[in-house]
Amino acid sequence: MVAAVGRHIAGAVVAWVVFTVEGLACYLLLLGYALVTDAGAGGPLAGPVMVLVAALAGLVLVPPVVVPAGVVAELTGRRRGGLAGTLAAAGVAGALTLLAVVGAALLDGGSPLGFAVACVVGVLLVLPPTLTHVGIVRGAREVPRLLARLRRTGAAGTEPPPVPTR
Repeated sequence: MVAAVGRHIAGAVVAWVVFTVEGLACYLLLLGYALVTDAGAGGPLAGPVMVLVAALAGLVLVPPVVVPAGVVAELTGRRRGGLAGTLAAAGVAGALTLLAVVGAALLDGGSPLGFAVACVVGVLLVLPPTLTHVGIVRGAREVPRLLARLRRTGAAGTEPPPVPTR
């Protein structure tokens, strides 16, 4: 149980880092668009503020969206296989993100087109951290098995090759 919680904490931390990197990537895309269209670049604090907003969004979204999707992926992957677990995680993360966007839209009262765009962008932005979390959790389960197999077989590559005799 402790190992499973540790795997999910490690996955959540890496998913948060992915959210932060997505914020930097979005800023760079917006900066490139601003340079191509001769629009304003947003000032000297635009990049750090965008990365900070992405990091805060990651802190808010990882526990209620990404971690439950990772748990569903682990449980589904045990019974149905890794691909089914990954697809289940993507579905759960997408559904939870849509619920969050619907809640925000009801509070904001924006336009239907803005709501649709927010749904699509929200789901697309939550998928990379979710898939990263699933990969970290699955990889953390496989590393001890791989190390145990290497120990049983004599740690491949540590023994000198046999000397040919005549």
